[in-house]
Amino acid sequence: MMEEFRNFGHNIGFDLTFSIIKERSDRDGEYMIGVFATFNNMRKITVTGLVITNSQSVFAYSFIFKEYFKIMNSVPKVIVTDE
Repeated sequence: MMEEFRNFGHNIGFDLTFSIIKERSDRDGEYMIGVFATFNNMRKITVTGLVITNSQSVFAYSFIFKEYFKIMNSVPKVIVTDE
């Protein structure tokens, strides 16, 4: 994943699914899966990262992006999301 990000991570997309994982407990929590993706040189979508979260707050998004960029050791020029 890091190799694809280094080569093609100038522009990335990020999207969260809704309530894809449901916790079976007293809390009945719902979790979402976030996907970081980019296009490679053959115009194929390449997944460069995944995250599981239970929040769509500004704090959660900020934390997710900061940690992702720290892991990838780079920041893309463009981030496309529907949020």
